[in-house]
Formats: sequence, structure tokens, C-alpha cells
Amino acid sequence: MLLAAATLLLAQPAPQESPKPTPEKLAREFGDKFGKLTPTELRVVEAAASGDVAWGDEEVDLPEDSTDADIEAAYKKQNYPTKATEDVWRKGRGVRAKLIRWLCGDEKARGLIDQHGIDIAGAWVDGVVDLSYLRINFPVILWQSRIPNGIKVTSAEMSDLELVGSWIGEDLTGAPGQEQTLNGQGADGPRKCPFE
Repeated sequence: MLLAAATLLLAQPAPQESPKPTPEKLAREFGDKFGKLTPTELRVVEAAASGDVAWGDEEVDLPEDSTDADIEAAYKKQNYPTKATEDVWRKGRGVRAKLIRWLCGDEKARGLIDQHGIDIAGAWVDGVVDLSYLRINFPVILWQSRIPNGIKVTSAEMSDLELVGSWIGEDLTGAPGQEQTLNGQGADGPRKCPFE
């Protein structure tokens, strides 16, 4: 009898682990909740899954024999927030802040994120990036981006938040060449820090 019970237990199929979500599946899920993803937002989801950088601007005109350094230099030049205008950057490089929060807070989405985290460059972030009360165990990098509505990080626990070269908060386009930095300093002295 004991042998029969052991045989039955061994004959049972092993419990199936739920499959890891794909970027396409998560894009559809986000789209069902918040509306269809823009091309830039789709690049963000795919890059977060692969550990790559999601560039705000997809098109860079370079010769076929360009090196990686040439490509990176061209992207950096094209993706500088001093050149950010709302009508061009918001339409062509828009990433909803809701997507960033959803990727950081939704359990299925978090399972997709590569250990290199969310890395976005040269984007217009639409809305307040609210990371409050989240535990984020991967880097969130928004570099050379325009974040006009600011960032909330109240009681957030993060391994890394990088905002290198990004413009955060109020419209600074009236003051060419002046950047808002994390410590609230601009070229003309202290500025109000846009974090809550």
C-alpha cells in the first residue's frame, strides 16, 4: 500500500511556475489600464526587460560604419534637455510618469525588470513621477530628460535614483543654459528643490 501511494505521488505532474511576463504582454496590460503605449514608452518597457537604455529619440542619422562611441555621442547630442520644447519633445519623446510608477510598483511588471533597472535618456516625462512608498530594488535612471512636474519620493526605499543632466520642475526654457540640479543650485544661485 505504501508503495502504491508513493507511485501515485511520483506520477503527479510538478506544479507549474507561472511564466515570466514578456514586454509585449506587459505593454498590453498597461495599455488596458492606462491607454496604448507610445513608441517611446514601448522602448522603455523593452529596455527595462533587457537591461538596455531606452532613448527618447529613436532616429539618429549616422553612417553604417559608426562605432558604438560615435552612436552614443550622437544620441547624447540629440537628447539634451536644453533643446527640449514641449511641442516636439512631449509628442515625440513622451513617457507617462504612470508607466514609471507602474513598472516600479506592479508585481508582474517588477518581475520583468532586468537587474540594470529602468534607464531612460532624452525623454519628456509627462506628469509627476511618484515613487512614494515604493520599495525599488533596481536602479531608476532618468538622464538628460525633461521632468516638468517633478518627482515625489516620500518614504520610498530605492537602491539607486539617478537624474544626471535632467531638468526637473518649473519651466526653465526662459533661462538658456541653466540646469536644475539635485541640490537645487542653478547657474544664478539656489533654486527650490522640486522633490517632495
